[in-house]
Amino acid sequence: MHTLCPGDIDTPLMRRSLDEARANGTDAGRVAEIEAALGRPEDVASALVLLASSVSDGVVGTVYTR
Repeated sequence: MHTLCPGDIDTPLMRRSLDEARANGTDAGRVAEIEAALGRPEDVASALVLLASSVSDGVVGTVYTR
């Protein structure tokens, strides 16, 4: 069994949340830090494809984080 914990991902929902945070007075520098650290959906998909393939048969009990 595997657990994938990718963190914050660059999605429309995340972008909307960051825009709302800015509009509500959240420090612009902090919002920019979060934006800079956003993961890409395609990277998460690649990790899932790898874990679902037979190539990862020898990988067990691993937690993946970004």
